[in-house]
Parts: sequence; C-alpha cells; structure tokens
Amino acid sequence: MLLKKLNVVKTLILFLMISVWGFTSINSMVSENYLQAKKKKKKSKVVKVLLKNIAFVPKIIKIKPGTKVEWINKDTAMHTVISGTPKKTTDLFESKNLGLGSTFEYTFKKKGIYRYYCGTHPTQMKAIVIVK
Repeated sequence: MLLKKLNVVKTLILFLMISVWGFTSINSMVSENYLQAKKKKKKSKVVKVLLKNIAFVPKIIKIKPGTKVEWINKDTAMHTVISGTPKKTTDLFESKNLGLGSTFEYTFKKKGIYRYYCGTHPTQMKAIVIVK
C-alpha cells in the first residue's frame, strides 16, 4: 500500500514538473543535447601517423576536410613535422622537436594535397596528406 502511494506521489510530481516547465521545454532540451553530442562525434575524427624506423607510417593518407592528423613519435630518434618540402617549406604547420612518445596535431580544413617532412631527416622522411 505504501509503495502504491509513493508511485502516485512520483507521478504527481512528474506531472507538475511537466506542467510548470512544459513538455516542449523538456523536448527541446533533449533535442539540443542530442545535437551537441552529434556535433562532438563529427568533430572527433582523428587519423594517426606514426614516426617509426625513420619513416612516416603511413606515407600517404587520404582524409576529409576537418579531420585532425596526429603524429606520434615511436622512434628513439628526435623528429619534427614540417609542412612543405625540404626545398620549399610552407607556414601551414611546424612541430617542435618530438622525442619518443611525443605527439603533434594539425586539423586540415581545406581540400588539397599537403606535403610534409621531418626537419631532422629531410631526405629520408617525406609524406603526403590528401584532403578530398
């Protein structure tokens, strides 16, 4: 009997809350939270490139605009990630010196073909990001 009374009280409280705030407010809050979660999920696309055995792995990646690339140094050697080529660098991105386990990130916003290299090993470590 007491359990039934508690359920009735809970139902009345819920009814009053909906009456005061309105169903549309609750519905819009749920919709807004859903849209925010969906946006976060879209933004979280990350492609990883390893710096391993004096090479970028993979050497060529194909991504969509808005994708973040994360470079992770798995070598004991120091590396950098610099946009452009050893003969013609660009000002798009340049990492600091990356030791073992260090990372560097860049988000590619526009379509295009982006070349990059390691400043420490410019003849051995060159790679490409294709953004379509």
